[in-house]
Amino acid sequence: MSRTAFNAPGDAHAERWKALVFIALAQLMVVLDTTIVNIALPSAQQDLGISDGDRQWVVCSAPCSPPPRSPCLP
Repeated sequence: MSRTAFNAPGDAHAERWKALVFIALAQLMVVLDTTIVNIALPSAQQDLGISDGDRQWVVCSAPCSPPPRSPCLP
């Protein structure tokens, strides 16, 4: 049996940790983005003259919007 066709039991464990790290980093980015929006929103509300209802809409919709692609990503 060829070595490439067989995965050692430790390989699956390592892949699970990689997946967990990826998911954790993605969740961290969502929380960080939401925190930035919440910090910046009061001054943006004053500058733009939006109501509290519009402000709530921004808070709820900002984490759902797709982020712009970073130029350093392929």
